Amino acid sequence: MNISAWSIRNPIPVVLLFAILSVAGLLAFNQMKVQDLPDIELPEIIIATTLEGASPEQLETDITKHIEGALSSVQGVRHIFSSLNKGEVSIAVEFYLERDLQEALNDVKDAILTIRPKLPANISEPIIRKKIQADDPILRYAVLSPTLSDNEISWYIDDVVAKKILGGKGVGSFKRIGGTDREIRITLRPAALIALKTTAGEISRAIASLISDTSGGQIQINGIQQSIKTGASITDIRGVENLSIPLSDGQHVRLSDIAEIQDTFSNPSSSAYLDGKEVVVFEVSRAVGFGEIDVAQVVRRAIADLDGQYPHISIVEVMDHVSPVEESFVSSVELFYEGAFLAVVVIFLFLRNWRSTVLATIALPLSVIPTFICMQYMGFTLNMVTLLSLSLVIGVLVDDSIVEIENIERHLAMGKSPRKAAEDAANEIGLAVVATTFSLIAVFLPTAFMQGIVGRFFVQFGWTCAIAVFFSLLVARFLTPMIAAYLLRPVSMIYPVSSRWLEQYIVVVAWCLNHRRITLSVATILPVFGLWIATNLPMTFIPPEDNDFTTVTIFLPEGSELGDTAVVVTQAQRILRENKYVLKIMSIIGNDSGESQNIARLTVDIPPRNARLGIDKKAIEQEIRDELSILSGVKVKVGSDSDRENYTLVLASNNVRLLQEYAIRVEKELRLISGVGTVTSDLVDNGQELHIVPDVTAIAEYGISMTEVSDTLRITTVGDYLKNLANLNMRGRQIPVVVRLSDHDRSDLDILRHLPVAGKNGSIALGNIVDTRLQSSTAAINRFDQMRNITFNIEMKSLTLGELESRLDQLPILQSMPQDIILASLGDAEMMMELSHNFTLVLAIGLLCIYSVLVLLFRGFAQPVIILFSLVLSIPGAFFLLYVTHTAVSLPAMIGLVMLMGIATKNAILMVDYINLAKQGSPIATQQMIIEGCRKRVRPIVMTSIAMGAGMLPLALGLNGDPSFRSPMGIVVIGGLMSSTFLSLFVIPVVFSYVDSIGKTKIVSLMQ
Repeated sequence: MNISAWSIRNPIPVVLLFAILSVAGLLAFNQMKVQDLPDIELPEIIIATTLEGASPEQLETDITKHIEGALSSVQGVRHIFSSLNKGEVSIAVEFYLERDLQEALNDVKDAILTIRPKLPANISEPIIRKKIQADDPILRYAVLSPTLSDNEISWYIDDVVAKKILGGKGVGSFKRIGGTDREIRITLRPAALIALKTTAGEISRAIASLISDTSGGQIQINGIQQSIKTGASITDIRGVENLSIPLSDGQHVRLSDIAEIQDTFSNPSSSAYLDGKEVVVFEVSRAVGFGEIDVAQVVRRAIADLDGQYPHISIVEVMDHVSPVEESFVSSVELFYEGAFLAVVVIFLFLRNWRSTVLATIALPLSVIPTFICMQYMGFTLNMVTLLSLSLVIGVLVDDSIVEIENIERHLAMGKSPRKAAEDAANEIGLAVVATTFSLIAVFLPTAFMQGIVGRFFVQFGWTCAIAVFFSLLVARFLTPMIAAYLLRPVSMIYPVSSRWLEQYIVVVAWCLNHRRITLSVATILPVFGLWIATNLPMTFIPPEDNDFTTVTIFLPEGSELGDTAVVVTQAQRILRENKYVLKIMSIIGNDSGESQNIARLTVDIPPRNARLGIDKKAIEQEIRDELSILSGVKVKVGSDSDRENYTLVLASNNVRLLQEYAIRVEKELRLISGVGTVTSDLVDNGQELHIVPDVTAIAEYGISMTEVSDTLRITTVGDYLKNLANLNMRGRQIPVVVRLSDHDRSDLDILRHLPVAGKNGSIALGNIVDTRLQSSTAAINRFDQMRNITFNIEMKSLTLGELESRLDQLPILQSMPQDIILASLGDAEMMMELSHNFTLVLAIGLLCIYSVLVLLFRGFAQPVIILFSLVLSIPGAFFLLYVTHTAVSLPAMIGLVMLMGIATKNAILMVDYINLAKQGSPIATQQMIIEGCRKRVRPIVMTSIAMGAGMLPLALGLNGDPSFRSPMGIVVIGGLMSSTFLSLFVIPVVFSYVDSIGKTKIVSLMQ
């Protein structure tokens, strides 16, 4: 059945259908959330645990190797990364994407459960969770007050702000950075402990038993079940001072007689500075399934409420990762409008008929709006990927309708009535329209099934493009002919089959048909030239962003304290404030999430793109890099924290000595590579640790366990384990009670040697049963796939990924690496390899799908080969325009190539389809038939190509928002479209004549 003819005869159902689709699409659009990127489940599981006071080597032996060994038996593990700092273990398990992550999570939990008895009893219970993309903070605030202390501000954030914000819809997590935490510190007097022959452990346990509240069971009173609570009546520091501590000999001592009790603050693990002033900040992240913009609105409303309730406290927004999302959303919508406007202008310039232009214009919204129904049903969001896909297919969406309208106008010019012209034209062009649409779907849909991390992101890209293109087909086949039949008017003029440019084109086509070898030679040389250009283009994974902030990371030597790092940060801030492009500096040292105190991260706000007077972000970063080079004894990295601006190189080996030796040599050679910025590594100088060597004979004689020895040292130096600490309830606030020596006493080895340790016959001095030695130690250990590893982060500066990899391949040290050392490239390098493989596979599948669709539609194997030849003709233009615009081959450029593969076949389909109509009944097309096909199809081919190019022009120019990711796509598509259109007009007729002359029978035999 001719569906176009049916829609012309039955307009009401068609109008009603698209009205319903439009209303439903608008409702779906309003319900969709706006995000930066789609929520994806990263194939990574994080394991974290702590053992307070333990050295990295102890953590490696007692914990990490056991866990890694258990994880190695879990199915689907790709890599295991372990990071060990003082007292902290973090293990990241990366899985292959084929592995179901929930099942993997359960298997990891089971694996750790099996080796739990082998782990130290006092470690914190391992936290095992999936890595969530939404964990990254979207907003950061500084809290300022002229009347409150840092402690009061910290408590205000923890008690008031956190509760207010976490109660908001869509808020995922809340974290305070900087500030202080209150604690009751009990500083023991060593002389008193020695005189009373009591141990620090006995004092700590006695305090915990006297202060802590415990459950006493339940009792029934007057028929009502009541809970029994047994707890101390101590609610202030005076009560703590007056505690009577029982001793092992039966006596009691007042706590204040053997210790100094203070209501004070714990040593901070992080600090924050805003433009040189120390502040307390907090960060907010969104929950999975919610959009950044919606969550930001919730948080900002909560902040506004708090500002009204607490006018003496100011909450200042110091980091905003939501505005780029808003900018991306707005710019994507603007790109759509601009592209649509330009496409409509092109249509009007060609058709010179406002009715036909309106008819073509209707196709755009009626193709896009129903797409939102499917997107919302499939759980998609309005993110960079989906909006980009819609922006990318603007020109394509109007393409089918242009072809239909142009053909209807041609039939109107024959003197037919609008209704008759619409029916005949739609029937004539039907095969070509269906073929072009399904060719595009055959290209887009395979991208939705790409493997790898990139494939996860492009599930929404492939489906969105395919659905939008399919709706454009429905519009072209149902709606466009129907409206044309009632909107267009009869024309008296004859369709202009000749014009100056058309006649010149026909002359050139005739020459090409008479000189087929020359034409095909040129058609072969140009794609080869394009491929040669491609081999000389720079390569990168994702182009660096050009936003209004950059990041400066400062690395001090391992073991540096918070105060040491703060001094360097102050110097860096003073230098940066002199730079005219620096607007604001937010500095953070540590982050309460395992970040070492020797690392500082400075977020530097710079002017937006349109306010820099042509100065790009890279130039500003280079200025900052040069200015901070005067900082001595530290390493400085300037640029985004994301891997796209850094190259990660890993050396791994079980031979620690050999690994250290080669790592030093590798780092020296890496610094000599021209064009790179800062080279940082986790290669650290060995520090020192106090090693306790027990006297086995003495320990056995006095009946002392090593647990008692370690408990005594740990409690007196850093305090007891968190789970063993008492908590004092003061005004609804639980304050930990920490027992230890003073800073001076715990750094005195002589005092430590005289500390009492409990034995079976009383206490004995520690120095009588152990020997103390200072030995070298490692401040931090990193492991990769169960081996020690050293990681190098190379700042790429102006180099692309391909250029840096080429220079790395030439390094002598990397060419002569021993077999005991494994060399691996992670981050962008690994992703680029995966991307190249996956896109090659997608292109091959897309090519096969296009050919299959064309074989079915054209009912033969020969003519689809002619159409596929047009793909080759798009190569020179795509890569030449990349070369001219100095654009690297990257992920967005590859997406453009995929799209180009579908678009490039359009011209050949239109031409081949009409030549087939012209030669009806004839076994072989004559030259005149081919020329007539060219004459009839050149106008719609040029119209649709220019309309598509105009629709993508705003994308290529990057006039809206950050163009770094979008622009390469538009450049590739426009360049390839230009060469494909121009060459197809002359080459496809020649290829058709060759193939057609061979004969259908011979083609089939050759293919078999």
